[in-house]
This record gives sequence, structure tokens and C-alpha cells, in this order.
Amino acid sequence: MNRASENKVKFQIKSTQGVGFVEAILGLIKTYIENFLELEFEQFRKGYKEKSVRQRNGYYQRSLVTEFGLIKDIKVPRYRAVVFINSLFGKWQRRRDKVDEIVTKMFLQGESCRDIRRIFREIYTDSLAISSVSRITNKMLEKVIEFHQRRITEEYSILWIDGIFFPVKDNGTKKAKGKNRVILTVLGLNKQTGKKEIIDYIIAPSENKFSYMRLLKSLLKRGLNTTAVEVIVHDGEHSISSALEEVFANKVKQQDCIFHKVQNLGNLVKQKALKEQILKDAGIVYCSRSLADYNKRKKSFILRYYRIEPEVVESFKQDDLIKTKFAFPSILHRYINTTNHIDRAFKEVRRRTNIIGCFEHNRSLDKNFFFVVNFINQLFGNRSFEPILSITQF
Repeated sequence: MNRASENKVKFQIKSTQGVGFVEAILGLIKTYIENFLELEFEQFRKGYKEKSVRQRNGYYQRSLVTEFGLIKDIKVPRYRAVVFINSLFGKWQRRRDKVDEIVTKMFLQGESCRDIRRIFREIYTDSLAISSVSRITNKMLEKVIEFHQRRITEEYSILWIDGIFFPVKDNGTKKAKGKNRVILTVLGLNKQTGKKEIIDYIIAPSENKFSYMRLLKSLLKRGLNTTAVEVIVHDGEHSISSALEEVFANKVKQQDCIFHKVQNLGNLVKQKALKEQILKDAGIVYCSRSLADYNKRKKSFILRYYRIEPEVVESFKQDDLIKTKFAFPSILHRYINTTNHIDRAFKEVRRRTNIIGCFEHNRSLDKNFFFVVNFINQLFGNRSFEPILSITQF
């Protein structure tokens, strides 16, 4: 820094006495930015030999939101004949790239556009339009595409599959009635690390066999190793089981979620006074630790209720996908007899998307869901299920 710049900084320090600390710091930052621009401007001028081109044309003022706050009225030097391009900010840039990264991270953490605007105003003392939030976060759409198209190199020993519904506007004009889009999701347990992660998802108009097949075929096409998958857990939805049979045939075992099975039995109970006891007894059967114990309790349940609740018993007998877990060590049962793992991920999604209400279009839904998925995968990355890891690694 030359003597003139030092004197300018000293004068700036003296003049900020009695001013707030933040304002004083921003004033010093502004001085350094202007000094930097002057130095860069002079270096830029040396590249031109014609005097007419090198002539200065005073300054223009511009405000810039930086990581430290809003810097107002920065004096930017300019030429008469050419445009001075500096390395600090672009021609129309009003925010530093780091600030846009912070906005994206707030969005990733589940903050609504309104909350982001409020926080932005409190931190940077400047306004931020909702359209600006969308433009900033839309820069991540390339990451969304990359996520959906990436090569799957990891091996997964357990897969959980389920769908979650959202409302999306029809043609971007009228609010849709109810939830008219479903995101079909696959959560996997990484065989090498013992950690869970959401592998991929697709947006579909409904939860049907062909949509699930599209998701599963996409995973296979991108490298999913089916020989490493030991069991696929789902809620017993017919469209899921049909898609799995179509894509994997009998190569991969399926397991129904016990919780959803018990719920389905409860819907069939005619005598409501017996409902609580029937569901309790069914739960005891499903929580058996061995196949022999399961068959013994199953027989007892059927003998007790086959006369008074025949529909419940008939559904109870359809247990081929309930008994799958007995092919695995009992220590794994708590992980493969329920879809709680993917349901918990969906709760986290709901917590962050309920504030949005109805999405504008599928692209908006895809972007928001990806942000939350990315955050959830980071959370899962900090957890490891060592008992599963020790068993599934051969």
C-alpha cells in the first residue's frame, strides 16, 4: 500500500470514531476495495498504447453485498473508450458469489424463501427478491441432473422403497386439489461403510407398477449391483412388489413392513371392540425371533380368530413376504422388518417442504427434494450401523 492509501485508511479510522463497530469495519473494507480497484485499473490502462483509449472518465458508484455486509457507493473507475473489467465483481453483479452460496445453503437447510429474505435483510441490511432466491438456487439444477445420472459404484445390502406425495400446480396456473405427484424413493444401506443414503428418486403422477419399474431399471442401467442386494423392504404396496418381481424376478428377497401389515389388518376388523387386542396379538406373532416360534404363534392366532374375524385371518395367512426376515440373523430383523428408515427420511422432507405448500411445477419439486435429500444424506453419513456392517461384509 502506498503512502496516499495509508493516509486514506488512517483518515478513515479517525472518521469512524463514534460510529458503530460494524459500520466502521464496512467503511474500512470499502476503502480497501476502492484501493484495489484503483491499482487494478492502472494495471489495466498500461495495456493500451493509444492515449485516447487510456483516458479516464471519472467514477461511477455501485453497491455490493459481500460476506461482511452491504458496501454502499463503491467508487469504480472507468475509461472513456473501453469498459474496465475488474476481478472483484461482474458488470451487473450485485452480490459476491460467496453470498449466493450462503443463500443456497440456507435453502438447503430447509428455510423458506420468505425466511431467507428476512435473514438476508437482517444480516446484509439489503433486500432480496423471491425471484432472486429462485435464480440463485436454480444454479444447482445441474447438480440435480448430475445426481440422477451419476454412475452407481457403491454396493447396497438392504434397500428400502416407498413413495411420498406432494401437490403441484397444474400448468403453473391453478392450484392442484390434493397431492397429485408422488416421489418414488430408494434408500440403501451401503455395504462397504454400513451407512444409509438415498440412492435416487423419480417424480411420477401416481404410485404404480410402471413408475417403480422405471426407477428400478434406471438404477440397474447406472450400475446397481443386484448380487450385493440381500433384501428389499417395502410397505406391501402391490405396485412395488409387482415391479420388483418384474425387474429382479426371484434374484432378490422381498420383506413387507410389519407396521403396514398390522395397519392393513386393522382396516379389516369388523368388531371394533376386539381391534386393539387383535392388532396386539398380530404384533406378537410378527415380532417372533425364529421361524419355528413364528409358526407356533401364527397357528395360535388363526385358531383364536378364524371364526369371529375370517377376513382378518385370511389376510394374516398371506405372509410369504413377512417371513423373509427369518432367512437372516435375528440382529438384522429390526432393520429389515420395517420401512421406518425411509419413513424417518420422509418426515425430515415434510418438515422442510410443508412450508412451501403447493409447488409451481415438477422442476421446483425436484430441486427442493434434491436439496433436502442432499442434507439427509449428509446426516446419514455421520452414522454407521456396525452390527450390520460386520454381518453383510463377506
